[in-house]
Amino acid sequence: MPASRRRARSRLRWVGYAILGTVAGALLGPWLVLVLIACGLVEIVASARGRSLGLFLLPAIAVPAGGLGALAWVAIKVGALSYGGGFVIIPLMQSDAVHHYHWVTNGQFLNAVALGQITPGRSC
Repeated sequence: MPASRRRARSRLRWVGYAILGTVAGALLGPWLVLVLIACGLVEIVASARGRSLGLFLLPAIAVPAGGLGALAWVAIKVGALSYGGGFVIIPLMQSDAVHHYHWVTNGQFLNAVALGQITPGRSC
């Protein structure tokens, strides 16, 4: 954290992000990704200074579209939260793929996880 604080352009924003991240991590669960994305968008807007923001805002428009937008949203959440290792995201993926979007059954999901574990070259 000290290195991050030294690199920060604005100490006030850095403290705000730290407080917001801590509170959101404790209270929001999987919705923490929205807070992380919002903080990233604030930094992009703050550092853009006259550059086009359309390319950065395109994913925010695609998320509520459903279909591929929903798939993209799940991929963004999985990617943003996978820094803890591959096994950290399995409950998140199961929640989205099985319970929320009903893309697969619970048995199919468990089979996919098992196949992923026996595949050579796995990263988990």
